[in-house]
Amino acid sequence: MRWPPGVTLAGTFPSSVTHLSPDDYDHVIERREWTQYVNAIETTDVPRLPSFGDFATQSARYTVSPAFRASPTVRYTLADRFLVLRGRLNMPEASQQYVGHARYLQNLAEFAEIVRTPADEYIAKIATGRHRTGNGTTWRVASLARHVHVAAVQVASFEGAHALVR
Repeated sequence: MRWPPGVTLAGTFPSSVTHLSPDDYDHVIERREWTQYVNAIETTDVPRLPSFGDFATQSARYTVSPAFRASPTVRYTLADRFLVLRGRLNMPEASQQYVGHARYLQNLAEFAEIVRTPADEYIAKIATGRHRTGNGTTWRVASLARHVHVAAVQVASFEGAHALVR
């Protein structure tokens, strides 16, 4: 197989997660851009490691968020998939669902897999129940930060790769 261009850039995260029902607490979304990148490297004789980029826990297609409050939903990057935890907006103390999300994540066997990030520290702090719960924005920032760290460490694991993680 001949390797195509020297860059893999994709974004398979959906533009919205509202179609994921809160009746099912957790939802798995495959990180197809990552699994295809790994498959191509492992099954192809590449003269040099191609660059990798993705849009993390965001959609590649930007759309302005609608003008309504979002439910307490969390996105978390695992080795080859995203985990989306859906909350309910109309519950009393809806923001307290973030504590439950944090505890759920912290109890996963895959919690902080690949690399422990500042986002994982944030999740561990929220899981104690002794701190403010955060909001959709702080959780989105944590989600993006975790993803960037995970992707950088994953790419750096291939021989010949160079990555800087701070």
